[in-house]
Amino acid sequence: MELSDAALSQIANCLRSSECRVRLLSFELTSLASVSPAGLLRFVRDVTPADIVFRMLRGCTREHFGPELCRFIVSRRFFSVSHLVDAQSNDVPLSLDDAILNELSSSTFQIAAPNSITVDGLRSFVKVCVCAVPARREDVFSGF
Repeated sequence: MELSDAALSQIANCLRSSECRVRLLSFELTSLASVSPAGLLRFVRDVTPADIVFRMLRGCTREHFGPELCRFIVSRRFFSVSHLVDAQSNDVPLSLDDAILNELSSSTFQIAAPNSITVDGLRSFVKVCVCAVPARREDVFSGF
């Protein structure tokens, strides 16, 4: 099935009508060429998966992975984003910057796509993570 706004809307309606909860939503090895950025955002918000994966997608645009979708992605329990390309096979960056990184609530994640996270933003994020998780004695001395 080719992905389109209409196809995604039908899938979302089916899931809603069956009161199905989605744990993992995975878009892999397909194309977003016929899906509008608004249609993709509406679909993921309607389905509200606990975990989300975008991997090896063709036909992507910057607008598909704009700030609103990135905020949604980083609010999932688990997410993975990698290998997003446009119609000419050029990498498509995420609109993921330091501010959105600071909103991250995922416990497990992978970001393997160009983004706008700076070195300072990454340092700040790591510092928050380290401070939020107190060191256990066995972690500190595990090398001995």
